[in-house]
Amino acid sequence: MAKLKSIVFVAGVMLLILVAAVGYLSIKYLAAILPADSYEDKGVYTFSPYQVLPVQVQNTGASGRDRRMNPTKTAYMVYYRDTSGSGYQWSEQALTRELGQNVVDAGAAVERRVLAIPADRSYITVEPGQTAESYTAGLRQKYITALVLAGAYVLLYAAAWFILILMKKSKERFAGMVKQKRRLQKGAALALSLFLLLGSLAGCGGKPQEDASGADGPTNTYTPPVNEDGYIVVEIPITLMGGNSAEDVIAEFHNSAQYDHEGETAPMERITDITANTDGSVNYVFLPEQFETYKTQIYDTGRFQYGFGNFPSIQSAEYPEADDAGIPWKVNVYVNKDDYDANLPISSLYATVWPATYLGQYQIFCGVPGDEWAVHVTVKDADSGEVISEHDFPTRDE
Repeated sequence: MAKLKSIVFVAGVMLLILVAAVGYLSIKYLAAILPADSYEDKGVYTFSPYQVLPVQVQNTGASGRDRRMNPTKTAYMVYYRDTSGSGYQWSEQALTRELGQNVVDAGAAVERRVLAIPADRSYITVEPGQTAESYTAGLRQKYITALVLAGAYVLLYAAAWFILILMKKSKERFAGMVKQKRRLQKGAALALSLFLLLGSLAGCGGKPQEDASGADGPTNTYTPPVNEDGYIVVEIPITLMGGNSAEDVIAEFHNSAQYDHEGETAPMERITDITANTDGSVNYVFLPEQFETYKTQIYDTGRFQYGFGNFPSIQSAEYPEADDAGIPWKVNVYVNKDDYDANLPISSLYATVWPATYLGQYQIFCGVPGDEWAVHVTVKDADSGEVISEHDFPTRDE
């Protein structure tokens, strides 16, 4: 029964994080929708692909230091032009230059409705069966529905917690406080693991931290073989998936698409694709150049060189040693003890689960089998060097 309650709690926290993001994006996109009378229907045109070109687009998938260092990225666009000679064009992004060229070589024509925007002398293209009214109404309905559902869940979540608190007051106070603390720690750890996994898909970002290790960077040189399709495939074990199913991880990957100025989807640059395995694990699919960048970033993220938000109690982190292959198995995290103690248990989760998750992923990328990754985290007082706590990952249910 206790295990079922813990699962329900963790699921609720995960959904709360998701609906918060959905609510924010829904408000943002609703505000950007033009009224239907802003468009002028030019009719349906037939478009034919004629070239694929590299373009520089804003690197919206990155944040923090990574975004400042790489404000743009290269994407490959397949360009279409209408066959009537009216001058209208349409483009869509291809996963690679080769796939885009295949589309051009096939020459398959598509029909699109052209909606002009006289106010700024521009236009968009939509599906041939849509009109300006149906297009804007569809967008508005989609975002309003998402916003309403997100708000309803937040209210339901708050109401559920209110009821639970009232019920717990009737129990013995001391025993109730102990049990509540244990559930909070376990649930928050798994929720933070989910947050770390989603963060790794969206890009390592945040405020850089000072590096106390003295090491310039990773020294492991292992690179998995490139398959016959030209990709590197790395299997991520279930223990590094934050308690999520393969379907959830893949769905999050596809939901994290960026958008260019024409409203067309642009897949992530850091990972080419994610696929599921029969045992519940997932495969990260990379181009060779993506793999090396990703491997270096998760190495640095494990010692807080990048991060989601600030870590006020954490002063620095280091990998004290590595084996002969250049693989670290331990990480020391130095904290401001007063801030650390004041923010328990959340500060403990950031100081332990965060580096363990990313160092564990780095070990996988160094060729360590999925059932052999292991990380020992030591939390120390930055001023005195006193050991505050030690933890071994992956954790096991007692």
